[in-house]
Amino acid sequence: MLESRRRRIDSGELLGPHLLMAGPFLAAGKSDRQTIAVNTPEDARQAVDAVKKRGVDFVKILSVSRESYFAVADESAKQAIPMVGHVPYSVSVREAAAAGQKSIEHLTGILLACSSREDELRAQGLAALAKRDYAAYQKLGPQIMSTYDPDKAGALFLQLAKSNTWQVPTLVWTEANSRIDDADLQSDPRLKYVPASVRGLWDPAKLREKTSPEELAALKAEAARDLELVKAMHGAGVRFMAGSDGPDPYVFPGFSLHDELEWLVKSGFTPLQALQSATFNPALFMSKMDKYGVVELQRAADLVLSGSSLGAVPAAIAIARRTRRIVRQNLAWAFGYNLLALPLAAAGMVTPWLAALGMALSSLAVTANSLRLAKQGPRGRTPR
Repeated sequence: MLESRRRRIDSGELLGPHLLMAGPFLAAGKSDRQTIAVNTPEDARQAVDAVKKRGVDFVKILSVSRESYFAVADESAKQAIPMVGHVPYSVSVREAAAAGQKSIEHLTGILLACSSREDELRAQGLAALAKRDYAAYQKLGPQIMSTYDPDKAGALFLQLAKSNTWQVPTLVWTEANSRIDDADLQSDPRLKYVPASVRGLWDPAKLREKTSPEELAALKAEAARDLELVKAMHGAGVRFMAGSDGPDPYVFPGFSLHDELEWLVKSGFTPLQALQSATFNPALFMSKMDKYGVVELQRAADLVLSGSSLGAVPAAIAIARRTRRIVRQNLAWAFGYNLLALPLAAAGMVTPWLAALGMALSSLAVTANSLRLAKQGPRGRTPR
C-alpha cells in the first residue's frame, strides 16, 4: 500500500509528503506480506537483490543468523543500498558498525555491548534462544544493566560516532511498554483515533496477563536506563533520528512522534536538537540535503509556511483548542435551553412572546460567547 501511495504522490496524482521507506523485514523463518525469509547466506543475497529491485530506500534487518547478517551487509554494500534495523543477538554492535549498518533501532545490542561480561552473557542469551527458554533469556536483562562498564561504553560510543552509525532509540515505544500498569491508559483521549479492532488488542488487562511482574519491572528499568544511555551517547557525538515504531500498544501514530521529541529532550537534547532529529537529521542520513531537511526556497515543500516565522504555529494550535472549547460550551447551552424550554412551550406554560424572547436571548448568548475568539489572543490576552 505504501509503495503504491508513494508512486501516486511522486506522479502528482495524490497530494502528500515525500516517502522514504524500507522494504519488507529480512528475518529467519517463513515469508509473509511483511517479511522476506532469510535462512541462509544465499537467501540473504537474494533478499537484498529483491529489495533493491522494488526501488525502496533501505534493507531492513529484523532477526537473521550471524552468517546471513554478514551476507546481507556485504550484498547491501555491493548494491549501494543502506542496511538498517535491529542488530541480531549473535552480532555485536561493534561488528554491526564495522559491517556498515547505517542505523540501529531501539538501541538493540547497545547495553550488552557496554557490559563487562558481554561475551559471557551473549553466549548465555544465544543458548537460551536456541532452547526457546525465554524465561532464562529475560533474566539476562538485569545482569546486562548491572555490569555496565562506563569506559567500555565510552569507547563504543566514540566508534559509533566515527562510523556514523545512527541511532533511532524509539524511547516512546520503550516507555509505552513499561506503562501497561498505568490506570490512566484507557482514559487517553487519543484512543478515539484508534480503530476499535486495534483498541481491543491494546487492552491493558490483556497486556498485563502476558507480562509477568518480573518482566514488567525489567521493562521499567530498561525505559529509565534508555534515557541515561541516550544522554551519554548523544554527549559522545553519536547521531540520532526520531522514530516511534507505532502502532504498537499506546504508541499512537502521529502523536507518538511528538512524544518521542519530548522524550529526547528529557534525555538531554535541546528542543532544537530534538526537532532536528525529525527534520534535518533524516535528510542528512539519506544524503538528500539538496532537497530536504531545511526550510529554504527550491527545497521539497513537504512543509509549507505562509509567513517568515514559526511563531504562528503554537498560536494556531491554541486558537483551535479554544475554538473547540467554545463550540462545546455553545452546544451545551443550546441543548440545555431547548431541553428546558421546548417542553414548557409545548405544555402551554410559556407564552409565545416569552418563548421568542428566550430564543433570542439564547442566540445572543451563543453569539457573544463566540465573539470572545475575536477579542482574545493565543493565550486569552487581547492582541497588541
